[in-house]
Amino acid sequence: MKRIVTLIAALCVLLACSGCGDMGITFDRKDKKTVDGTDNTSWSVFVYICGNNNGRASQAIEEMCALKYTENVNIVVQTGGSNGWDINGMSPDYIQRFEMQKGAPLLVDQKPDANMGDYNTLTEFLDWGTKTYPAKKNVLVLMGEGDGLTVLRDERYNNESLSIEDVYYSVSLCGVIFDIIGFDGGNMASVEMAAALSPYGKYMIADEEMGIGWDWGHLAQCIIEYPYVSERELAQIIVDRCYAKALDTGWGKMINMSVIDLSRISDVVQSFNAIASGMYEQTDSVDAFGALQRNINTAMRCVGADDRLDIGSLAKAAQNSIGEGAALMEEALSGALVYRAIGDYRRDSSGISVFYPREVNEERIASYMECATSDSYKKYIKCISPYINAHDDYVTQDYNTSGAWKEYREIPLGGTAYTNEASKFCFTIEPDMRAVCDVHINRYMYYGDTDSYYSIGDDAGIDCMWEECTYADNMVSKTLMLRSVPLDVHKRDEGASYKLYTAPVIVDDVLSDMYIAYSQESGRYELLGVFRNGSYMQISRKNRVTPVYRVYESNRLLTGKTVKGGLGFGVRYKNLKNGTYIYEYELKDIYNRLYKSGVCFMDKKGANETLR
Repeated sequence: MKRIVTLIAALCVLLACSGCGDMGITFDRKDKKTVDGTDNTSWSVFVYICGNNNGRASQAIEEMCALKYTENVNIVVQTGGSNGWDINGMSPDYIQRFEMQKGAPLLVDQKPDANMGDYNTLTEFLDWGTKTYPAKKNVLVLMGEGDGLTVLRDERYNNESLSIEDVYYSVSLCGVIFDIIGFDGGNMASVEMAAALSPYGKYMIADEEMGIGWDWGHLAQCIIEYPYVSERELAQIIVDRCYAKALDTGWGKMINMSVIDLSRISDVVQSFNAIASGMYEQTDSVDAFGALQRNINTAMRCVGADDRLDIGSLAKAAQNSIGEGAALMEEALSGALVYRAIGDYRRDSSGISVFYPREVNEERIASYMECATSDSYKKYIKCISPYINAHDDYVTQDYNTSGAWKEYREIPLGGTAYTNEASKFCFTIEPDMRAVCDVHINRYMYYGDTDSYYSIGDDAGIDCMWEECTYADNMVSKTLMLRSVPLDVHKRDEGASYKLYTAPVIVDDVLSDMYIAYSQESGRYELLGVFRNGSYMQISRKNRVTPVYRVYESNRLLTGKTVKGGLGFGVRYKNLKNGTYIYEYELKDIYNRLYKSGVCFMDKKGANETLR
């Protein structure tokens, strides 16, 4: 009786939603199936979709429904966590389960709405799916954005997400060793997730940074037409198709996707533990810890997750402080990473990331403590975060016991900003530079309509005189603009051949992040694309883009002039407009605390620039 009521409810939803899109769900099975779970050609792909991701999830389902499925191949999808879908009859008010078939997804089960960020919801899906669709080869894919420590965001349940512990616990309960565990979403090629899933899967597919989505049509075609494909071959094909998809967009130079052999991830964990032990030893003094932090500041940052560093790049950056260790890490990574797709601007990455706090965030550090792969690294994280108290069941050392912290507390960090005789804006650190990690200049432009100064980004064009404890500006009076509209541009990463920037913009009423790269080889800036709610998009002529600015000494945001996409749309490095500007130094110290200097004003009129 329950089954009949559920289907009637679903039918009502279908009729109510008719006309919403080109594809609709169906209740009619087109082909009868008798799956033989012992047949080597039998495949079951379980896809847990949380959120529509600006239509990307609905598009993926349409791709899956473009082919006729053979008897022993099933792709089974559970949808939830979204306030709306682009497929007729797919309801945001229920947890729905579909079997993919040609033409339309077949609704095979429906449940009351539930939190997709709750491990119980994932556990129930995997228990039901693996029993209903037994197969010799099994694939699990979680579709939705992540940050390395958590994955998916249920917009109907306060953006709750699945932790690493949630994922591995749910997977462990279903009793299946998955041939592939994949993440169709960004920032999930983390050492923490890979280590947690290593007993329950053979290969893991994930992006180390932001991704643009899988080619689901090609995946389905591969296992339908070539069911004898091995799990490793299929994983490589998935990555190849994502790479091809990225090359068709502006994101081709930024793709960073890996196939990880989960049986070899323990080698990476052991190598990293040795490096972490050496890092922990450097916390005995401010001199040693300061040098280590400044070295680590050069490591590759992961796009889209500010508190994640590339683990191989971190090992190399720390090597000057801790001695040998990076070579062993490189060897371990080469064994664990069996296949990769790497864009030109990600060539120096290793393919796996690790948590590294870039700001004071007790909640994030507490989350890391629950899934850390190394006790030595836990102790290091605690030593560099002495002003928080994240609970840790296994390492009980106090946060404020390191020698570096005790010395640091005696250093009255500060400085004086001034304009020197050469009309350079300078900043002298007092009393010394031992606790300094990074310095840049913030720039603000006066906006007469609102009588306020708004941020046009930061600038690292400064000279450092270490012995004199002084910085002096070496800036050019230019900034990045959309046509003639300035952007609030901030540098996110830098390598030997590139610099990577982001700027907040509103695209068609949705707050988004614009990504821009500077190529050292060409000497040009290029617009890589925009991520809106975690999904990649290129700007077309139908889009409207409005820069967003942060108001000086305020939490207010200010919008600029709207620019339409189309012919001539792109970023330009152009001279600052006539007007008045504020410059200020911002210093980040070795404990991630920020210090802002006094300001100077710059009046610009034509070629004349006056500092005061």
